[in-house]
Amino acid sequence: MPTITTNSNNTIQKFMALVYLSEANFPMTQQRARSRLKSSATTHQTKRSSGGSHSKTTLKYVKHTPLLLFAAAFYAGLYWLLTTIRPEQIKNILLPDSYIPLHLLFFGGNFFLFMFLTVSKRWGIFIALAIEWLLFLKLQEIKLDMWALASALIIGAGGWLLRTLWKKREATL
Repeated sequence: MPTITTNSNNTIQKFMALVYLSEANFPMTQQRARSRLKSSATTHQTKRSSGGSHSKTTLKYVKHTPLLLFAAAFYAGLYWLLTTIRPEQIKNILLPDSYIPLHLLFFGGNFFLFMFLTVSKRWGIFIALAIEWLLFLKLQEIKLDMWALASALIIGAGGWLLRTLWKKREATL
């Protein structure tokens, strides 16, 4: 049977003292993160008095003002195109009866404008695509009836559905 010497007994005492001191300095209880701690009532009062959501909304739109400037540039280009160039000159660029320069300028202006208004790239592109689709149908002399409006709605809903499915697929990976 092995016997415990004083040297090993001294080592065990030092180890026990170290464990005791480490538990005193670093408790083993689980603490909450700062974001989950309940804030005091004074914090809520200062947030309310400072303007809260109104100042955040204003700051959000001020931060996105370059989008409005891009939209204005596209609309200025569209104005120049409509006032100086005859429709027959741009009608058949790249594709017959396509009016591609008109569509590019109009889509760019709508995209940046609606991206500024909604502060969402997704909604900006969906609204701009729906408007472009209706303009394309009108320029192709297709009667804008219930079927044309439904097709624009189906295209928008299909894009939303594809994006939603893509996000779910990314989340599972």
